[in-house]
This record gives sequence, C-alpha cells and structure tokens, in this order.
Amino acid sequence: MKPDKRSYHQSVIVSVVIMGFALAAFLFSIPMPGNAPIFPRMASIFLFLCGLALLIDAVRRNKGGREPHTEAVDFSKLGSPLVIFVLAVAYALGLQYIGFYVTTLAVVIIAMTYMGIRSVKVIALVNVILLAFLYWLFTIQLSVPMPRGILM
Repeated sequence: MKPDKRSYHQSVIVSVVIMGFALAAFLFSIPMPGNAPIFPRMASIFLFLCGLALLIDAVRRNKGGREPHTEAVDFSKLGSPLVIFVLAVAYALGLQYIGFYVTTLAVVIIAMTYMGIRSVKVIALVNVILLAFLYWLFTIQLSVPMPRGILM
C-alpha cells in the first residue's frame, strides 16, 4: 500500500509553522531588557528544534517510502473546533476594541446559540449570572481594571 502523501505534506506545513512561530517569538524577545528574554529565547529555540526534528522526520519518511506517524487530518470533520477557535480569536480582538463585558456577553450568546441552546430565558439567565459574577470577582473583589473598549 502506498503511503498517503497528504500526511507528509501536513507534517511539513505544521513543522514550518512551528519553526516560524518559534522564530517570531525569538525576534520578539530581542528588545527585552536584562534577564527577561532568557526563558522566551530558550523556549523558542527548543520549539524551533522540535519543528526542525518534525520536518526532518517527515522528509526522511517520505523519501524512504515509510508510513507517516499519523494519518492526514480531514478538515471537513473539524467544523466545531474551528468555529470555537475563530470565536476565541474574535473574543481576544473584541476585548481590546469593544471591552470585556460587552465582548463576553456577545461571545457567550454566540457560543450558546452555536451549541444549540435556543431558549432566550436560559441564554439571558446564564449571561446575567456570569456577568454579575465576573463583575463582582474582577471589578469589586480583585479591583482589576478590565478592558473598557470604545463602548464603555
């Protein structure tokens, strides 16, 4: 049986992305003062070496005609994790521009709706309890200044 080339290609792409991320982390650590960049540099070098090892292994397995370690990922089956990932990225961006409480409200409503919860009462109750708890915990108890954004 002929090995699946998609798995090799995906391993190469993942290893290059890992090495690129490690390189970016290393470059971001350059302007850090004093001893602050020691851990980020060590971690980024280690991560780069892991990506390089993955790349070398994928190339060797492909050239040698050996089976890959893992099967190719079928992206059509990753619908739900990709939606949640996009929602998490939108949440991170929304915190800065819209503010913590408004973004949290929107993301919880979208996530609950995506997961099949259609009851307006349940969504409203969860949001009221969650936002009240978060306000009590971060703003009142811990006095943590939450991102305000343009709406607050």
